Amino acid sequence: MKSRIYYILSVQIFISSIGYAQKQITHQQLYWIRYYGQYVLSPNWTATLEVEDRRYFQHNRQLYWVLPRINVLYNLGSGWQAAAGFTYYLTTNPADPEKSASVTVPELRPHQELDYRQNISTLTIDHRYRLEERWIHHYAGSKLTPGYSFNFRFRYQLQLSYPIINKSKPAGRLTAKLADEILLNFGRQIVYNAFDQNRIYAGLNYGISPNVQLELGYLNWFQQRSSGNQYYNRDNIRLTFYHRLKF
Repeated sequence: MKSRIYYILSVQIFISSIGYAQKQITHQQLYWIRYYGQYVLSPNWTATLEVEDRRYFQHNRQLYWVLPRINVLYNLGSGWQAAAGFTYYLTTNPADPEKSASVTVPELRPHQELDYRQNISTLTIDHRYRLEERWIHHYAGSKLTPGYSFNFRFRYQLQLSYPIINKSKPAGRLTAKLADEILLNFGRQIVYNAFDQNRIYAGLNYGISPNVQLELGYLNWFQQRSSGNQYYNRDNIRLTFYHRLKF
Protein backbone atom coordinates (compact mmCIF):
# COMPACT_ATOMS: atom_id res chain seq x y z
CA MET A 1 0.00 0.00 0.00
CA LYS A 2 2.77 2.41 0.95
CA SER A 3 4.70 1.63 -2.21
CA ARG A 4 1.60 2.36 -4.30
CA ILE A 5 1.15 5.73 -2.58
CA TYR A 6 4.81 6.59 -3.14
CA TYR A 7 4.47 5.60 -6.79
CA ILE A 8 1.39 7.80 -7.31
CA LEU A 9 3.07 10.76 -5.59
CA SER A 10 6.20 10.29 -7.68
CA VAL A 11 4.16 10.27 -10.90
CA GLN A 12 2.28 13.46 -9.85
CA ILE A 13 5.53 15.25 -8.98
CA PHE A 14 7.03 14.16 -12.31
CA ILE A 15 4.01 15.44 -14.28
CA SER A 16 4.03 18.73 -12.36
CA SER A 17 7.75 19.19 -13.04
CA ILE A 18 7.18 18.66 -16.77
CA GLY A 19 4.40 21.28 -16.78
CA TYR A 20 6.62 23.75 -14.93
CA ALA A 21 9.54 23.12 -17.27
CA GLN A 22 7.33 23.81 -20.28
CA LYS A 23 6.13 27.15 -18.87
CA GLN A 24 7.99 30.03 -20.53
CA ILE A 25 8.08 33.34 -18.65
CA THR A 26 9.39 36.53 -20.30
CA HIS A 27 10.45 39.32 -17.90
CA GLN A 28 10.16 42.93 -19.04
CA GLN A 29 10.39 46.41 -17.46
CA LEU A 30 8.15 49.30 -18.50
CA TYR A 31 6.99 52.73 -17.42
CA TRP A 32 3.47 54.11 -17.82
CA ILE A 33 2.57 57.81 -18.06
CA ARG A 34 -1.13 58.46 -17.53
CA TYR A 35 -3.56 61.36 -17.50
CA TYR A 36 -6.80 60.76 -15.61
CA GLY A 37 -9.45 63.45 -15.86
CA GLN A 38 -12.57 63.39 -13.71
CA TYR A 39 -15.36 65.76 -14.71
CA VAL A 40 -18.27 66.12 -12.27
CA LEU A 41 -21.31 67.07 -14.36
CA SER A 42 -23.95 66.93 -11.59
CA PRO A 43 -24.47 65.25 -8.21
CA ASN A 44 -25.35 62.00 -10.03
CA TRP A 45 -23.34 62.11 -13.26
CA THR A 46 -19.54 62.02 -13.73
CA ALA A 47 -17.39 61.54 -16.85
CA THR A 48 -13.78 60.37 -16.86
CA LEU A 49 -11.07 60.49 -19.50
CA GLU A 50 -7.84 58.44 -19.50
CA VAL A 51 -4.87 58.69 -21.85
CA GLU A 52 -1.89 56.43 -21.17
CA ASP A 53 1.46 55.76 -22.85
CA ARG A 54 3.16 52.47 -21.92
CA ARG A 55 6.81 52.12 -22.91
CA TYR A 56 9.74 49.79 -22.32
CA PHE A 57 12.62 51.20 -20.34
CA GLN A 58 14.84 49.41 -22.83
CA HIS A 59 15.25 51.57 -25.98
CA ASN A 60 12.18 53.63 -24.87
CA ARG A 61 10.05 51.71 -27.36
CA GLN A 62 6.30 52.01 -27.08
CA LEU A 63 4.21 48.92 -26.32
CA TYR A 64 0.67 50.27 -25.77
CA TRP A 65 -1.36 53.44 -26.26
CA VAL A 66 -4.63 53.94 -24.39
CA LEU A 67 -5.99 56.69 -26.60
CA PRO A 68 -8.44 57.34 -24.97
CA ARG A 69 -10.61 55.54 -22.40
CA ILE A 70 -13.89 57.37 -21.80
CA ASN A 71 -16.26 56.44 -18.98
CA VAL A 72 -19.63 57.85 -17.89
CA LEU A 73 -20.77 57.03 -14.36
CA TYR A 74 -24.17 57.34 -12.69
CA ASN A 75 -24.61 57.41 -8.91
CA LEU A 76 -27.02 54.68 -7.77
CA GLY A 77 -26.73 55.52 -4.07
CA SER A 78 -25.52 53.54 -1.04
CA GLY A 79 -21.97 53.51 -2.41
CA TRP A 80 -22.86 52.05 -5.82
CA GLN A 81 -22.23 53.49 -9.29
CA ALA A 82 -23.07 52.13 -12.74
CA ALA A 83 -20.92 53.04 -15.73
CA ALA A 84 -20.37 52.48 -19.42
CA GLY A 85 -17.52 53.55 -21.65
CA PHE A 86 -15.21 52.94 -24.57
CA THR A 87 -11.46 52.49 -25.10
CA TYR A 88 -9.44 52.91 -28.28
CA TYR A 89 -6.35 50.79 -27.71
CA LEU A 90 -3.18 50.43 -29.79
CA THR A 91 -0.69 47.56 -29.45
CA THR A 92 2.78 47.75 -31.01
CA ASN A 93 4.11 44.39 -32.18
CA PRO A 94 6.30 42.51 -31.68
CA ALA A 95 6.19 42.69 -27.86
CA ASP A 96 9.97 42.68 -27.61
CA PRO A 97 11.98 45.86 -26.92
CA GLU A 98 14.99 44.42 -28.76
CA LYS A 99 13.04 44.32 -32.02
CA SER A 100 11.85 47.26 -34.12
CA ALA A 101 8.13 47.94 -34.22
CA SER A 102 6.60 46.27 -37.27
CA VAL A 103 2.85 46.85 -36.91
CA THR A 104 0.44 48.78 -34.66
CA VAL A 105 -2.77 46.86 -33.99
CA PRO A 106 -5.97 48.77 -33.08
CA GLU A 107 -8.51 47.45 -30.61
CA LEU A 108 -12.06 48.73 -30.10
CA ARG A 109 -13.22 48.06 -26.54
CA PRO A 110 -16.61 49.15 -25.14
CA HIS A 111 -17.30 48.22 -21.52
CA GLN A 112 -19.90 48.23 -18.76
CA GLU A 113 -19.19 48.23 -15.04
CA LEU A 114 -20.46 48.43 -11.49
CA ASP A 115 -18.46 50.16 -8.75
CA TYR A 116 -18.94 49.90 -5.02
CA ARG A 117 -17.19 52.01 -2.36
CA GLN A 118 -17.20 51.40 1.37
CA ASN A 119 -15.46 53.26 4.18
CA ILE A 120 -14.17 51.76 7.41
CA SER A 121 -12.98 54.70 9.51
CA THR A 122 -10.32 56.35 7.28
CA LEU A 123 -9.82 53.25 5.11
CA THR A 124 -11.58 53.33 1.73
CA ILE A 125 -12.33 50.04 -0.06
CA ASP A 126 -13.25 50.15 -3.75
CA HIS A 127 -14.64 47.23 -5.76
CA ARG A 128 -14.85 47.43 -9.56
CA TYR A 129 -16.65 44.85 -11.73
CA ARG A 130 -16.09 45.50 -15.44
CA LEU A 131 -17.17 43.59 -18.56
CA GLU A 132 -15.34 44.41 -21.80
CA GLU A 133 -16.18 43.56 -25.42
CA ARG A 134 -12.92 43.42 -27.38
CA TRP A 135 -12.66 43.78 -31.16
CA ILE A 136 -8.98 43.28 -32.08
CA HIS A 137 -7.88 44.02 -35.65
CA HIS A 138 -6.46 41.09 -37.61
CA TYR A 139 -2.83 41.32 -38.69
CA ALA A 140 -0.22 39.14 -40.35
CA GLY A 141 3.46 39.91 -40.00
CA SER A 142 3.92 43.65 -40.49
CA LYS A 143 0.52 44.39 -42.06
CA LEU A 144 -3.05 44.77 -40.87
CA THR A 145 -5.47 42.41 -42.61
CA PRO A 146 -9.26 42.73 -42.99
CA GLY A 147 -11.53 41.93 -40.10
CA TYR A 148 -11.52 41.71 -36.32
CA SER A 149 -11.39 38.93 -33.75
CA PHE A 150 -13.81 39.19 -30.81
CA ASN A 151 -13.89 38.06 -27.22
CA PHE A 152 -15.24 39.12 -23.83
CA ARG A 153 -13.12 39.95 -20.81
CA PHE A 154 -14.23 40.25 -17.19
CA ARG A 155 -12.21 42.33 -14.72
CA TYR A 156 -12.49 42.56 -10.95
CA GLN A 157 -10.40 45.09 -9.02
CA LEU A 158 -10.12 45.50 -5.26
CA GLN A 159 -8.39 48.68 -4.07
CA LEU A 160 -7.56 49.89 -0.57
CA SER A 161 -6.79 53.57 0.09
CA TYR A 162 -5.47 54.88 3.39
CA PRO A 163 -4.43 58.49 4.19
CA ILE A 164 -0.91 58.71 5.60
CA ILE A 165 -1.20 62.48 5.90
CA ASN A 166 -4.88 63.17 6.38
CA LYS A 167 -6.25 66.64 5.74
CA SER A 168 -9.78 67.92 5.38
CA LYS A 169 -8.89 69.40 1.99
CA PRO A 170 -7.26 67.48 -0.92
CA ALA A 171 -4.18 69.74 -1.12
CA GLY A 172 -1.33 68.29 0.95
CA ARG A 173 -3.06 64.95 1.53
CA LEU A 174 -0.86 61.87 1.08
CA THR A 175 -2.67 58.58 0.45
CA ALA A 176 -1.29 55.04 0.17
CA LYS A 177 -2.98 52.70 -2.30
CA LEU A 178 -2.86 48.93 -2.62
CA ALA A 179 -4.80 47.08 -5.32
CA ASP A 180 -5.19 43.75 -7.04
CA GLU A 181 -7.03 43.10 -10.31
CA ILE A 182 -7.75 39.81 -12.06
CA LEU A 183 -8.77 39.66 -15.74
CA LEU A 184 -10.50 36.65 -17.33
CA ASN A 185 -11.14 36.00 -21.04
CA PHE A 186 -14.11 34.13 -22.45
CA GLY A 187 -15.56 33.60 -25.90
CA ARG A 188 -15.41 31.16 -28.82
CA GLN A 189 -11.86 32.14 -29.78
CA ILE A 190 -10.46 31.68 -26.26
CA VAL A 191 -8.84 28.24 -26.00
CA TYR A 192 -5.85 28.23 -23.65
CA ASN A 193 -5.87 31.61 -21.92
CA ALA A 194 -9.16 31.94 -20.04
CA PHE A 195 -6.95 33.46 -17.35
CA ASP A 196 -5.68 36.62 -19.01
CA GLN A 197 -3.67 38.44 -16.36
CA ASN A 198 -3.30 39.61 -12.78
CA ARG A 199 -2.15 43.07 -11.71
CA ILE A 200 -0.84 43.95 -8.24
CA TYR A 201 -0.34 47.66 -7.54
CA ALA A 202 1.08 49.78 -4.73
CA GLY A 203 1.39 53.56 -4.92
CA LEU A 204 1.37 56.94 -3.21
CA ASN A 205 -1.02 59.73 -4.16
CA TYR A 206 -0.27 63.36 -3.24
CA GLY A 207 -2.68 66.29 -3.52
CA ILE A 208 -0.96 69.28 -5.14
CA SER A 209 -4.07 71.45 -5.20
CA PRO A 210 -7.83 70.97 -4.70
CA ASN A 211 -8.10 69.73 -8.30
CA VAL A 212 -4.71 68.17 -9.09
CA GLN A 213 -3.01 65.06 -7.69
CA LEU A 214 0.13 63.15 -8.63
CA GLU A 215 0.47 59.43 -8.05
CA LEU A 216 3.57 57.26 -8.36
CA GLY A 217 3.38 53.52 -8.01
CA TYR A 218 4.67 50.08 -8.91
CA LEU A 219 2.54 47.55 -10.81
CA ASN A 220 3.37 43.88 -11.32
CA TRP A 221 1.65 42.61 -14.45
CA PHE A 222 1.54 38.83 -14.92
CA GLN A 223 -0.13 37.82 -18.19
CA GLN A 224 -0.82 34.54 -19.91
CA ARG A 225 -0.44 34.51 -23.70
CA SER A 226 -2.80 32.77 -26.12
CA SER A 227 -0.48 29.73 -26.40
CA GLY A 228 -1.31 28.81 -22.80
CA ASN A 229 2.24 27.97 -21.68
CA GLN A 230 3.87 31.36 -22.31
CA TYR A 231 3.65 34.27 -19.89
CA TYR A 232 4.78 37.86 -19.47
CA ASN A 233 5.94 38.99 -16.04
CA ARG A 234 6.26 42.76 -16.31
CA ASP A 235 7.52 45.26 -13.73
CA ASN A 236 5.93 48.65 -14.34
CA ILE A 237 6.48 52.10 -12.84
CA ARG A 238 3.34 54.20 -13.29
CA LEU A 239 3.03 57.98 -12.97
CA THR A 240 -0.52 59.37 -13.01
CA PHE A 241 -1.65 62.98 -13.28
CA TYR A 242 -5.16 63.30 -11.80
CA HIS A 243 -7.26 66.29 -12.79
CA ARG A 244 -10.71 66.97 -11.35
CA LEU A 245 -13.16 69.56 -12.63
CA LYS A 246 -16.60 70.30 -11.26
CA PHE A 247 -19.14 71.92 -13.55
